Amino acid sequence: MNAARYWILPIIALPAIVVAAVDKDHSVDETAVVVDILQGSHWGWARKESSVSCENNPHTITVNAEVTEAVFKFRRPLHGADGKKSNRAVYRILARQNNVITMQIVGEKRLDPQGQPVVWDLLLVNERTYTWHRHDWAESAHTPYIQSCD
Repeated sequence: MNAARYWILPIIALPAIVVAAVDKDHSVDETAVVVDILQGSHWGWARKESSVSCENNPHTITVNAEVTEAVFKFRRPLHGADGKKSNRAVYRILARQNNVITMQIVGEKRLDPQGQPVVWDLLLVNERTYTWHRHDWAESAHTPYIQSCD
């Protein structure tokens, strides 16, 4: 009876090992899932009093096929990083890994302490929430949450 257990355990354990390997390989393109989630909703800052909340001025996100550019389109114009009023903000995608997309606003005027245009990480917290982290901020610092309005 003991000998049979030794043969059964590896056969039962094998699918778990294979599944883990498949899942790891599949997660290589986890960014595609993040992009789908971001593009599939309207978004607004979680604070209702914010001028860019779901109630006041929600936005959509569109990412090009090459995943090199993201366009944030707001219902109404607002002052952009370049100081001009527009209902669009265009970001150049610099890197992507798992639930984080690193971007820089095209025409960004704000500078980090080294005098370089600021760089942002969009962190998808879950399917209904994201937040921004600026590279020159403390590691744990981030903006208030942006939530799905849908």
